[in-house]
This record gives sequence, C-alpha cells and structure tokens, in this order.
Amino acid sequence: MLNWIATDLFAVSLALLSVVLIAHYRRTQGRSYPPGPPAYPLVGNILHVSPKGAWLKFMEYKK
Repeated sequence: MLNWIATDLFAVSLALLSVVLIAHYRRTQGRSYPPGPPAYPLVGNILHVSPKGAWLKFMEYKK
C-alpha cells in the first residue's frame, strides 16, 4: 500500500511541476520589453520606490 502512495505522490508532483513550467514558459515567451532594474524574490522592485512621496512616483509612472 505504501508503494501506491509514493507512486501517486510522484505523479501529482510531476504534473504540478509540469504545469508550473509550462505557465512560466508561456508567460515569458514573446515579450520584447527593455531590461529593467533587477527584481528580488518575493518583493520584486518595491525596494526601488521611496516610502516618502511614493504617490508622486506612481503618478509619474502613470503618464
């Protein structure tokens, strides 16, 4: 019985990994944006925005 659980867990993990990789490939395929500032994991580029007057920077980005 333990062998079936391990096989099922492996199959589900493999399917989930495949979905994540395909989604990442489709999201990054065909974009021709210019390079931007380096992003950090989980926080992205939020550290590049100053906490004082952030709304001014966002209004500038809006234009």
